[in-house]
Amino acid sequence: MWNFVPSFANFEGVDLSWERMVQVFGDDECWISERIGWRNPIADLYYDNHFRDVAGAHCFGFSTFATEMYHGRITASEVEFPNAAYQLDQNNSYTREYLEARQGAQLGGEVVTEKISQWFGADDSGAHLRVLTDITDDLERDRLGVLCIHEETRPDGPGGHAVVPWMIRHMSDDTIRIYVYDCNDVGGVRNPSSDINNFGHYPFLELDGLNWGYQFNSTELWNDSIMYFTYSQVIGYESRYNRLGTASDAPLITDHRIPTLIDALIGLFTGDADMYFEDDAGRVTGIINDQLFDDIPGSQVLIPEKTDGKYTPLIFVLPDDISVSANIESNGENDNNGRYHLGLVSNESAFTISDKEVLGSDRDIVVVEPSSKAVKYEYALESDNCNEACTISLYETAPGAVRALDTDYIGREFILQNIDWSGAGELKMYVPRGADSLMLASDLVDVSADVVLRSTEVMDLIDDQVDYIPSSVLEDHTIGPEETGVQPLDWSGVYEKGPVKQVGASTLEDYSTASNWALEEILDAKAYGLTTDHILNNFKQNITREEFCEIVVKLYEQLSDTKAVAADLDTFSDTRNPEILKAYNHGIVYGVGGGRFAPYLPITRQEMCVMLYRTLRNTKPGSAITSPIHWDSTMLI
Repeated sequence: MWNFVPSFANFEGVDLSWERMVQVFGDDECWISERIGWRNPIADLYYDNHFRDVAGAHCFGFSTFATEMYHGRITASEVEFPNAAYQLDQNNSYTREYLEARQGAQLGGEVVTEKISQWFGADDSGAHLRVLTDITDDLERDRLGVLCIHEETRPDGPGGHAVVPWMIRHMSDDTIRIYVYDCNDVGGVRNPSSDINNFGHYPFLELDGLNWGYQFNSTELWNDSIMYFTYSQVIGYESRYNRLGTASDAPLITDHRIPTLIDALIGLFTGDADMYFEDDAGRVTGIINDQLFDDIPGSQVLIPEKTDGKYTPLIFVLPDDISVSANIESNGENDNNGRYHLGLVSNESAFTISDKEVLGSDRDIVVVEPSSKAVKYEYALESDNCNEACTISLYETAPGAVRALDTDYIGREFILQNIDWSGAGELKMYVPRGADSLMLASDLVDVSADVVLRSTEVMDLIDDQVDYIPSSVLEDHTIGPEETGVQPLDWSGVYEKGPVKQVGASTLEDYSTASNWALEEILDAKAYGLTTDHILNNFKQNITREEFCEIVVKLYEQLSDTKAVAADLDTFSDTRNPEILKAYNHGIVYGVGGGRFAPYLPITRQEMCVMLYRTLRNTKPGSAITSPIHWDSTMLI
């Protein structure tokens, strides 16, 4: 065993890069489009709220690396060039990068899922004996895994540590020793004078029938929680693509899955603040006054395998069918007013607050409530302020498919940025079922934000000429006490800053702008089903090609007494509006050329005339209206 481990000890880490995240989890899980810099929102949430900060030290990375070296999955020559026997060094070639990647891989779905399954029993009186059985079975098969131990009552806060069991000895005093490779104690590595009874050379856990203990350092005896992970769980899946860089000599690592397929509400938290969740009964799970609580039934707080004296990052596991509130307070460790990141994930639903500051003794509260109105949850942020750098994001999936991404769903992002917020108050938000809009309300008078909306369905429409993330943007949007929402005019519009419309209360029929001479006919048109929600307000505003097209489809369906059928989604490159696709399928429109429809351009009089004629012609075949005319009916409109 000791011939397969680095001779240098654990070292202080730095923030892990997004590049490292991609190397661990792969392009397909981390990118929607790497070319235009569009990150997968779920992957970005896990990166910002956990992965980036998990390498305060590298015990999990060292331990995984040691098992790989032992089993021959990787050799020193693959991470060090030129190869010199046992000269691995943290700053040579790819060694540091490899240890960082393996440290971050403790966030892999295989490890997180197993940690959740073991966590509740990890501090039971018999947990160490169950672990001993698993380790014994693996050692008998010459298969090394990773042992993880945790201590919640450390002077510097809860800590986790990873080691590799390599030998079991039954002692004469009826105790049992599990000898481990510990990257913090490497005195026995290739040391001809090493002594098996010298803990500094060969560390070990000591077990008896009731307890276990590990002398973590000269002042700390750890004996709280203990778990064991098999080699296959810590390694993940073999990959031909996950490399530590683009160079031909960059070593291959294995592939992990982002842990989304967990039937729970997963909270990821990091920063210079402390957080706990509270349920409706007042029970708490999280950090309060430097103590760890897990009193909410079915809840867990997963401590990462690192020991740098920080409480974060933490993973919270909560039932996904209860209302909870996340309470966040500055821990006073730095001078940045308790800046934090909070991510909440439940399967494919996600909510993120990034770079938020909680000042001094203030407290932020994030309320999470299951809702029949929403795809999954309604959210509310209660705070006394919102700093300029803060961003709030929601992500949901909508019915459909995206061929370019090989997904059977459409992913939609709803982002609030440049938030202008002054004074104590509450900002409420949710995405309704169908994921077509973002609903907002605030009890503050002066709250505004830029709203950015994105949908993955545009990936089937963009080409190599598009060098931006297609978005619809509503700048400086005022959010008031009345619940209103925003949505793009066209979710599939390939625009850098496409148009956005307000929905909800703001789109209730408003006839105040209609002229008296027109009002009666407007109401008759609505009664006959010839209008759409888009046009029942702002009556003196010019109409677009999209809006008029929707009206003529209504006319077609009324005159023909049939429901129009839409054409294929990829008919036009700049819209997927089903009403436009119906008009194309029934010969009412053909587009403006080049596979485009130009839905947001104002419509001209001649275009209106042609659309109306084609509608009448196709609903009244054989009538006088279909007599020969003097223009080519295949002209583009």
